[in-house]
Amino acid sequence: MFAFWAIVTAFLGATQDIVIDAYRIEILPEDELPHGTANNQFGYRLGNLAAGVGTIAIASSEGLGLGWAMGYGLTAFCVIPGALAALWAGRGLHDRVLASQDQASRGRWLEDTIIGPFREFFQRRGAVLILLFVLIYKLGDAMGQGMLNPMIVELGFSDTEFIAINKLVGFWG
Repeated sequence: MFAFWAIVTAFLGATQDIVIDAYRIEILPEDELPHGTANNQFGYRLGNLAAGVGTIAIASSEGLGLGWAMGYGLTAFCVIPGALAALWAGRGLHDRVLASQDQASRGRWLEDTIIGPFREFFQRRGAVLILLFVLIYKLGDAMGQGMLNPMIVELGFSDTEFIAINKLVGFWG
């Protein structure tokens, strides 16, 4: 059950990243894209900092001491401002384009939005190499990060020291 929810969470997180990037590209004029990308990265790092430090501060005996279940449960509420912002921001331009087009059939929509882009990508030279690169690019970082936290605990660092080094110093890195 844990593996199932981990896969669901990873899928939803990756989907959210793609949607945020697509929405930003869709609504910003070309000259504002660098600023939008920079703000996206800053927001990602700030959210990562708040969620990491907040969860540890809530759960740790050095903080509020409410336990990990409560820490993660309360941290989950951090998604609410993003959800409200998405509702407030409204639909992107793609929906308006689709609404203005003749909706002849679902097959045509499927071809235009899913099959066509995949076909076009795989017709490019080196498409498989690009996919392999994307799949393994961050593999070492992910494995290392997965082993870092248990190692820090095993070495005897306190929660406060962990926050100071891994979250606060890492925020600027």
